[in-house]
Formats: sequence, structure tokens, C-alpha cells
Amino acid sequence: MINKKSVQPSETPEDYWCRLISKSGIADSAFATKDKFIIGRAPTSDLQIKNGRISGLHCTLSKEKQENESETKFFIEDNSSNGTFVNDKKLEKGIKFPLKNGDQIILLKDNKGLFTINIRLRWFYLYIK
Repeated sequence: MINKKSVQPSETPEDYWCRLISKSGIADSAFATKDKFIIGRAPTSDLQIKNGRISGLHCTLSKEKQENESETKFFIEDNSSNGTFVNDKKLEKGIKFPLKNGDQIILLKDNKGLFTINIRLRWFYLYIK
């Protein structure tokens, strides 16, 4: 079960920087409008996924303006017990990993491919399968 707090499913905020899209139908689209967007099981998560294998604060997506640079960069940080993967590579817990166009985020790795996320940043897409 998915609970989206950031936005109603039928709304598209003008100031979003990240859109989470489910290709498998496990969730409606969700939009990140804050600089840090938390995905997890906890009720305080921006995208709440009520599944016992998802950690309370599973991972954080963030956008950051780099000092002395004009561009904004996008990151994911794993905070989970079961791991978070980007393009099938397991992330190191607590370390920010840069996101780029076409990256695929997997919250749980199992034979069902459950909770695979593709996320569309304002300028490009990743996706939630």
C-alpha cells in the first residue's frame, strides 16, 4: 500500500523536481517538491510504502545546488536494512550516490521485481516498476 503526502494523485505541482512513476501499478505518481524526499514505511515519509520489508526511512532523494557551480545535482542515499540499488548496484548505506538520466532505483530486490522505482527528475526520468 502506498501513501503519498506530497501531492494529490490528480495534481501536478509546478515546482516539483522529481516525479516517481510506477510502471507495474503499485503506486500512482508522486511528486517531490522539497529538497529532500523520503521514501519509507514510516508515516512521516513523503512516499509511504506500507510493506514490512521496506525500512521506516528506506532512502532519501535530494537535490542540491553545488557551491561554485550553476547546476543542481540529484542524489539518493540508502538508509535501509535490506538495501537500495541503482542500476543493479547495491548502494553503500549512508553514502550519497549521484543520479543521472535513465537510472533505475530498486528498493527491494527479489524474484518478483517488487518495488523497483523509476524516478523522473524534472529534467529526466528514472521509473517505479
